[in-house]
Amino acid sequence: MKNKQTAFQFLMEGDHEIIVFGVLKRLGIRPFCDQYQDLVSEGRLSFVEAYDRYPGDCNDEESRLNFIYQGVYWHILDILRRERRQNSHLDVETSEDVDVIATNDEEIESRVVLEGILAQLDDRECQMVSGLYNGQSMTAIASELHVSRKTLYQWRKRIIKKIDWGNTFAS
Repeated sequence: MKNKQTAFQFLMEGDHEIIVFGVLKRLGIRPFCDQYQDLVSEGRLSFVEAYDRYPGDCNDEESRLNFIYQGVYWHILDILRRERRQNSHLDVETSEDVDVIATNDEEIESRVVLEGILAQLDDRECQMVSGLYNGQSMTAIASELHVSRKTLYQWRKRIIKKIDWGNTFAS
């Protein structure tokens, strides 16, 4: 306990507290940041801990201050990394949830549009649209339906006329 009091007095005397502010500046933490005061407090506590842990000669102040600076730097860096890791886990979970919801909405919307289109078509045209929807090429669809590609392109023109594609999004 007495050594911690000595360490705290050492922190407050002279300009030793500037070590804490220097570490925060090096890490890009500015006074207008939300965490600034908390990190200053953490830095002061870390200063006292590093003072206690200093293994060298007590009379070598420059070496001691370098040791303390490094201790404060690593402690605050650990705090920032821990917070970033916790926040990134929250962000990942949130963004995954949003992606699932968005994907479901997009799938539902696509399914509704596709069902509306298929209701207006005959069986062969439905097979063609389904193939296109599933990412098949015109050549693959033509070979599957045993027709020429030219026939598929004619069907496509007919489908566009049937569903009045230009006015699909009009009310």
